[in-house]
Amino acid sequence: MMIVILLSLRSIYSQKDQEKDVLQTAEVVRVIDGDTIVVKINEKEERIRMIGVDAPESVSFDETENSVYGKLAAEYTKEHLEEGTIIYLTFDQERTDQYDRMLAYIWTADDSNDLNNLYQRQMVQDGYALAMKYEPNTLYWQILFSAMQEAAANRSGLWETEIFYNENKEQL
Repeated sequence: MMIVILLSLRSIYSQKDQEKDVLQTAEVVRVIDGDTIVVKINEKEERIRMIGVDAPESVSFDETENSVYGKLAAEYTKEHLEEGTIIYLTFDQERTDQYDRMLAYIWTADDSNDLNNLYQRQMVQDGYALAMKYEPNTLYWQILFSAMQEAAANRSGLWETEIFYNENKEQL
């Protein structure tokens, strides 16, 4: 009985790993803000909301939501995901959100086994986004949360300013 259970668990994890490793190639069209971009996939444009992160607002219809931190996060993404850049996407449990944006992890190289290629991790570690848990899309939550703790401890990026640090320290 124990062998059957172990084989079943192994099968579930292997299936999850295979799903995680399926990369969808995309070309960056433009950056909307720190955590949302437009890409071209098979000649069709798609809005991508990055899973697992929350960057400060910069383009909200409610002007009071926008901040200098949001502009800095958007600039960071524009520098790292320039128009024409080829990126790779993987997915989690849900494919779209309530705004009909595609939900994806962004990879800067076609190797999703190397977490250094996970753009969200880089952005959080450099201090330009918070790790944010959006159930049920939590495949890389622990990695992103650890990166956020490291960024805060090192006072990287936006964490450098006392105001940002104090506004967001409860997330740690």
